[in-house]
Amino acid sequence: MKVRILVVDDELSMREFLSILLDREGYDVTVAGSADEALRLMETALFDLVLSDVNMPVSPALNCWPASRKKPPKQPC
Repeated sequence: MKVRILVVDDELSMREFLSILLDREGYDVTVAGSADEALRLMETALFDLVLSDVNMPVSPALNCWPASRKKPPKQPC
């Protein structure tokens, strides 16, 4: 089973770069362009690692991560 990594960054070029790099190393990569999008993804999926930009202008990632730890992922029916 591949390690699942969620990459969160508001810059498209950085998301693409990290996605390509990590995919080539054999990881299962999902990307999000904001902390809000990342939280929505974490509601339905488990990730082994979250790699995030901490200086995003719209919704700072550090403000959102404590909330993500309180919610277990919902299992699809």
